Amino acid sequence: MVVWNPTAWGMNNAAISDGSLVLPAAFLTWLGFIVPVLNSGIAKERKSWKLFTINAGYYFVVLLVAVCALTFL
Repeated sequence: MVVWNPTAWGMNNAAISDGSLVLPAAFLTWLGFIVPVLNSGIAKERKSWKLFTINAGYYFVVLLVAVCALTFL
């Protein structure tokens, strides 16, 4: 989780804890890696947006749980 911490990038903000970085880490990972892969199913395989929403929500929750587990263990 060091890469998500602003102090690793030279910002000196002691008020930011690891717990506050969980949501941005999960969201940006989901947005950059999961959504494009699921979007290809919409574009090429003509799957429904409803299925996209269900799958995208599932993967976001899974990433959120994984990041929480890595942060707080």
